[in-house]
Amino acid sequence: MNLQFENVTVQHTGTAKPLFENLQLQVESGKIHVLLGPIGSGKSSLLQVVAGLLPIQSGSLWMNNRPLENEHDEEWLKKFALVFQSPEESMMASTLAKEFVISHSPFAKTPPSSEEMAYALSKQGLPTLLLQQTPLSLSGGQKRRAAVAVETSVPAEWLLCDEPTVGLDGKSLEKLIETLQNWKLEHPEGGVLVATHQIDAFLSVADQFLLLGEGGDIRQCHLSELLLHPEWLEEIGIEIPTVLRLQSQWISEGRDVPNTRLLSAEEVANFLMEGWTVRKPHSENELIENQHRRSVLREIEEANSKTQRRTHIDLRILWIGTWFVTLGCLFTHDWAGTLLSLAIAVSSIFLLGASPVSVLRQMRALFYLSVITLLFAGLSMHFHPYLNLGFHPASMLQALQTSIRLLAAVALGLIVPFTTSEAELQQALASILQPLSKLRVPTAALSFATAYVLRFLPHIQEEWHRFQIIHLARFKKRLSFWRLPYIFVPFLLVLLQMAEDTSDALHAKGMVHLRDITVHPSPWKLKRSDIFWLLTASSLTVCLFLL
Repeated sequence: MNLQFENVTVQHTGTAKPLFENLQLQVESGKIHVLLGPIGSGKSSLLQVVAGLLPIQSGSLWMNNRPLENEHDEEWLKKFALVFQSPEESMMASTLAKEFVISHSPFAKTPPSSEEMAYALSKQGLPTLLLQQTPLSLSGGQKRRAAVAVETSVPAEWLLCDEPTVGLDGKSLEKLIETLQNWKLEHPEGGVLVATHQIDAFLSVADQFLLLGEGGDIRQCHLSELLLHPEWLEEIGIEIPTVLRLQSQWISEGRDVPNTRLLSAEEVANFLMEGWTVRKPHSENELIENQHRRSVLREIEEANSKTQRRTHIDLRILWIGTWFVTLGCLFTHDWAGTLLSLAIAVSSIFLLGASPVSVLRQMRALFYLSVITLLFAGLSMHFHPYLNLGFHPASMLQALQTSIRLLAAVALGLIVPFTTSEAELQQALASILQPLSKLRVPTAALSFATAYVLRFLPHIQEEWHRFQIIHLARFKKRLSFWRLPYIFVPFLLVLLQMAEDTSDALHAKGMVHLRDITVHPSPWKLKRSDIFWLLTASSLTVCLFLL
């Protein structure tokens, strides 16, 4: 069952450029495919697209002449077993045995037997005693091996592994390679797709390499082609392994070495003892520098695109104007003002460059709450002499009016965080609060904390979305209310880890006390666009108050 990408475009919410655009790719069944690319290049996203966990914006994805119907195509989801990059976050049960039950629940009504679980663990070199332990008590390497054991025990066709070698020792790595080879032999209708930035472990077992370059371009090649063009690896930020580099050099020199398989370490040692020459490779520092340069360029491009979308309005003026209009939305009291506030919110999102999808995603919970409120707002109940249910349209319309005003105000409040960087937010707040410093108010610390909170909220939403994907991959169904407990503890642990990492970073920068936080606000220089926006926002606010 080959996987066929036909003009597939994938774009993350809120990003300026697609991650993959018009992707044409065929992944053949019965083979081990290794997806190579630097950290942050989109390897994990591509695996999730293949597994039916992420939506595609355009194009189509096919398997055995069957298209992926939608984002939650259960039959498609059951074809894939996915080992996540962070297995500790994908484990949701109180014991390892229950992890097997979760992964098998979409496929069979009866859970796997203890013998089947023990056999799956033994193939990864893990003892049976671990079945009754909580996954949280396992070491990092044990968690990764346990995740492989759980996912390889399900009756899927394709095995997808995201950075599976991280934290594995030599013996565990051998077990992993053996597992991938066995899966390939036992699942001729499927195959193996491994995403990694460490090529060494897979050079001798991969049937095909997928080189993920800048802009989402993918080059398909075999080992024989890599031996002729090792520079392809450096072009995507991957260091050329020593054996591959030496073998490629000797092939180019016309030496009698194979060009379809990788030399063993013993063969390389023998050739070196015979006096075969070795060219000096590029320094590791140079490779790291090139990777860092590409990463910085991507960040600068993304930041510039945000600034361009936001237009040239000074952030402080934009913020003050947004506050004015938000207050107007909350205090308007008739339908004319309500509809005007809705129109202002929608037009501001597009004119000021915020991502409509990102804003709607943040407001989804509030929207659902508003719908529930409307359903109950118009109901009336009387219990004497018996239960009577009534409906009052006027009460429902009043609740609808309040909900629209609240949604418009929240949407306006999200525009600034979604169109600015953390540093811009902090500097703008410091400038606005500067007069309070004369009253000994810690304005620098206040602006710093506010900026962090505003930027932290979207990260919480991103993490929640990520755990929804993990749930979909494990249960092969969308998250429901009754399965919320499965992801609550891992989600909470991730948030606590984020808070701890932030605290450690602040301590590393010497920010231990409030007085250690300093911000240098930029001077006020009003432009015509700033004055126009401020006057427009003030006029709209007055109109909303009067309506």
